[in-house]
Amino acid sequence: NYLYYSNPSLNNWTSNLHKNLQDWINLEDWSNINAFAYQLKTNNELFYNSAVLHYEPNMRDESQLLWSVSLGNTFSMQPQFITNHYTKLQEVIVQDDGHQLHLISTSGKTLWNKKIGGKILGKINQIDFYKNKNMSAFIRYFLLCLIIPLSGCDLMEDLPVGKGYSAKHLCSFIFTSGLDPDLVQNTFVAPKVQPLPWIWELNIDNAHKKVEVRDLIFGGGAGSATAVYSEGKGCTLLVDQSLESLNSIPFSPLPTPVLPADEAWPYGADISLSEEEGVDFDHLRNTLNEAFSEPKDESVLTTAVLVAHRGKLIAERYALGVQRDTRLPGWSMTKTVTGTLAGILVDDGILELDEPPPIPGWAHTDKQNITLQHLLHMSSGLEVNEDYRGFSDVTQMLYRESDQYDYAINQPIVAPPYTEFKYSTAETNRLAAAIQAAVGGTQQAVYDFYQQRLFHAIDIANAFIEFDASGNFVGGAYGYMPVRDWARIGQLYLQKGRWKDKQILSEDWVEFATSPSPTADYYGAQVWLNTHGNRWPNVPDDAYSLVGHQGQRVVVIPSRDLVVVRTGVTEDRDLQNRVMNQLLEGILAALPQ
Repeated sequence: NYLYYSNPSLNNWTSNLHKNLQDWINLEDWSNINAFAYQLKTNNELFYNSAVLHYEPNMRDESQLLWSVSLGNTFSMQPQFITNHYTKLQEVIVQDDGHQLHLISTSGKTLWNKKIGGKILGKINQIDFYKNKNMSAFIRYFLLCLIIPLSGCDLMEDLPVGKGYSAKHLCSFIFTSGLDPDLVQNTFVAPKVQPLPWIWELNIDNAHKKVEVRDLIFGGGAGSATAVYSEGKGCTLLVDQSLESLNSIPFSPLPTPVLPADEAWPYGADISLSEEEGVDFDHLRNTLNEAFSEPKDESVLTTAVLVAHRGKLIAERYALGVQRDTRLPGWSMTKTVTGTLAGILVDDGILELDEPPPIPGWAHTDKQNITLQHLLHMSSGLEVNEDYRGFSDVTQMLYRESDQYDYAINQPIVAPPYTEFKYSTAETNRLAAAIQAAVGGTQQAVYDFYQQRLFHAIDIANAFIEFDASGNFVGGAYGYMPVRDWARIGQLYLQKGRWKDKQILSEDWVEFATSPSPTADYYGAQVWLNTHGNRWPNVPDDAYSLVGHQGQRVVVIPSRDLVVVRTGVTEDRDLQNRVMNQLLEGILAALPQ
């Protein structure tokens, strides 16, 4: 392995480490040397020779050792203070009885923990130390040979997607959501794009709110991915577009509405919770405790839970740096928001359910008979590949296309409409293309429409749907809003489209959206249904939900006058469903009948 370090502020650490490893460096026979280098959590922590090093990687110039600690031959150690040469603060590293290491800040916050052991990074042929050196062609080749067999995938296809995903979501979590960059990088993003973190180089530019992701094999330029934050729009991935081109698209954010501070949710900004009579709050607290727990060998990573009963907030909790005003990704919960926008246009008479939508280029083609209703029900008959195994339409569209609408609307027809239900992010992006065209076709026009006619109309003041590099709002995936605002979307449906004294969405539309489609009794118009208890057997059949990747959920149960929101970064789908099922059952048991 080649290790790149440079930090003159740490007393002679390079020469000392080199001296300690000299015998190993000179060895020709490595058969008796086992597990020299382990990757503990990310590529920023290495364990070897009974020591842990944590470093800040920057392959363009140099890497800086942040701290190191010797564990001793028995891996037992007393708490040790470490000076973090990046933050200039002291931290303490301790080890528990299970050989688990914990790095703790002086304020008591756990910054990092990992069980000793991990993945051997590769067969060791040479150890050397470099300062201010770029990767040589040989080392790039070495990494390429190392990563390809381990990745089990087509590196040339997966690296661009991985870098695009990383740049986009690092940008959104850091600048749109305002979360801790280390948490985002190491816990939210890196596990999703393995083995890319072994070879990535990140440039998080706080001054310009920009993230660039390069890899050490193909380098920068066309081989890098960049996402940039803009006020009112969030983060945009610059696929085949320059920042100048992006900024040339006319856009001006609207003023943020101010909610009355003394009025309770959902109509005001009062942060107090209701102490509703008849609720078993002890049981409710225990249920939330369980939702935020981290079982052994599982990664739940719940970020928020909110419970609204009879139109009042009775519980909410946040974790992992998320606060009450943190904008969080809805992923595919955004599809329901897009469906709601379509409903507003149908109510206005601008769109018709049984008529072709105004999608550019579809008139007088083989797609001219596809209706708005077909798109809403995910049954247009266009080609779909959203299984995430190998090539996927959704990853290609979201992370390798500058014009996502163009990609989505040009998919070929493979079956007549209403032949079968085919869930697809591209299908909702086709719906979004129709909405944007119907309200004026421009980025500004669709932004003004969804803010004024939906968000501001139901007291959502701090939210947006992000755009692609061509100025199209990504209605299939990129809605961001605080948890209380996600709950407002659910409450709007629970109140049958009414908000205070105004009908924002017709009762007919709410009924249509929450009724089974002709091709799937578990799906309505961009809404998931609990028909016959198919999703949650112990939850009332009239429940319906907004569902998003990594366990984002807004669940509405009309018969119990209930809205529940759960957000998180839970990758395992079975775990998502188990956590949500337990949460709903626990909440229902705590409520009065």
